[in-house]
Amino acid sequence: MFERHEFQVRTERNGVLNITEKVVEKINDSEIKNGFCLVFSRHTTAGIIVNENEKGLVEDMESFLEKLAPEDKKYMHNRGPDKNGHAHLRNILTGSGQTLPVEKGSLVSGTWQNIFLVEGDSPRTRNIDVYLIGEK
Repeated sequence: MFERHEFQVRTERNGVLNITEKVVEKINDSEIKNGFCLVFSRHTTAGIIVNENEKGLVEDMESFLEKLAPEDKKYMHNRGPDKNGHAHLRNILTGSGQTLPVEKGSLVSGTWQNIFLVEGDSPRTRNIDVYLIGEK
């Protein structure tokens, strides 16, 4: 069985946003009881990661991405109108999606694991897809 759900989130500039609760809501609304959940960002300037939701670590993740792909660097992509080469490179580092198991109708994750949307660009509304594949 296959199901597709979606939701939107409003982001801030270059931030890390915890979306775990929204993903869990979609799993709870699903008929899938055992299988897999793919959380996917339909954007080339925002990614999906799994990590710990601790304030200092979230700040470290943001600093890490800024160090690896600084916003103020002159990127070839920035010759066009968007000026967001850094955001595309951050997406290369984070990836566009994560796959997690679902058992007995619940998301399977480690004690500290949370799902985050990593915004690499300016504030905007992001579309997140939740694909569930499995059995009832």
